[in-house]
Amino acid sequence: MAGLESFEEDAHAFFFGADREIKLLRDHVLDSQVTVLYGRSGLGKTSPLQAGLFPSLRERHFCRSTFASTLKPGAAPLTQQLHHAVRDSIMADVSDPMLPLDAESLWEYLHRNDFELWSGRNYPLIPVIVSRPVRGAVHPRRAGS
Repeated sequence: MAGLESFEEDAHAFFFGADREIKLLRDHVLDSQVTVLYGRSGLGKTSPLQAGLFPSLRERHFCRSTFASTLKPGAAPLTQQLHHAVRDSIMADVSDPMLPLDAESLWEYLHRNDFELWSGRNYPLIPVIVSRPVRGAVHPRRAGS
């Protein structure tokens, strides 16, 4: 059963009614090292993120990286999936990027002494990583049942 389609980032002008929640979420993202938004499927997490939080962060020159994790037998390790998602997002948003090395963890990459990402308009970019499980993926605890 499919639910309603969620708002995408380019439809943010049509998304309203969650200003308070979006501001709280944005403030938490800006003030915390890690922010987790978790809830049951269909609860309404995606639209506030895509049409509310992401445009707000982009105005502040953050670089969004959407990480669609795949949890099924034979899939690449999650760390490798995340590494590739961040690398692809940076290549899409930054004209002359300093990319993570294949053998370098994201922790090492984001904490390099010389780490800098600059937009085409000469603003520093800060990566925001969003994890989105792939529909139909097998939950690790339910894989054997």
